[in-house]
Parts: sequence; structure tokens; C-alpha cells
Amino acid sequence: MRQVIRFSTQWCGLASASTGGGLQRGTLGAVARQAIERPDMIVIAGGARTLASPRNDFERDFILEQFRMSIQLHKTIKAYLMSHSDCATYGGLAAFGNDREVEAKHHQQELKRAAELLRADFPELSVECFFVTFDGINAVKLSVVEQVA
Repeated sequence: MRQVIRFSTQWCGLASASTGGGLQRGTLGAVARQAIERPDMIVIAGGARTLASPRNDFERDFILEQFRMSIQLHKTIKAYLMSHSDCATYGGLAAFGNDREVEAKHHQQELKRAAELLRADFPELSVECFFVTFDGINAVKLSVVEQVA
């Protein structure tokens, strides 16, 4: 047997909303641009919502267990949390009065809450958050949303 690909980077956990079409291509492109060679993908309807605003304890417990296993089995050191515009689990853009700014602010708060919960359970884990729109991918920072792609 001969090795054809050599992995030299750490694993990264990636909790993403279920995205379709252009949003999925954009998300995968962002993964490539971040030089994540070994993503441990956790793709779940609602993405970071399952941590920030779960419908029940099972949702949050399930995703926390996925991260726990990724950290334990693959020595994951970084997590990327994502949510996307017009997400059906939030009621789509219509739930925000078709106001993209209101929607983005809501997702920013949700992503921050999800990151806090993840860091509380896994303090050694570095966490970054992104909000995916049809215009690009936005990094969620302390108090602003910056376009990164």
C-alpha cells in the first residue's frame, strides 16, 4: 500500500446548518479557504441553533456529544459554528419581517450563545462563528459582523 495523501494538520469540528445549493458550495469553499484539511463535519438542520436555542434537551445533548467524540477521537482543537440566511428552522427570512439586518443580528446572537455553551463544555476548544448569506460568509466577532468571503 502506498500513501497518496498525507494529513499534517489538526482536526477541526464544523457544526453547520443544513445548506443547499449555492449556500452549501459557499460553505465548502470557506472550509477550503480556511485551510481546513481534515474537517470533522457535523451538519445538522438548524446548525448552531441546536446549541443556542434547542427545541429540547436531546438536540443540545446530541451536538455536544458529537463535539466530545470529535475532540476525544480526533484531538479536535478548533470549531467553526455556522448558520445561514433564510433558514427554515428559524421560520426563514419571513420570520424576521424579510429584514436581512434583523435576521443577521438574531443569528449573530444565536452564534455567540452557541459559542459560549461550547466553550463552557470544552474550554480548550477554539471557536469561530460564521453567518452564511447569499452574498457571502460573515465572521461573527464580539460586536460586529464582518464579511470574509
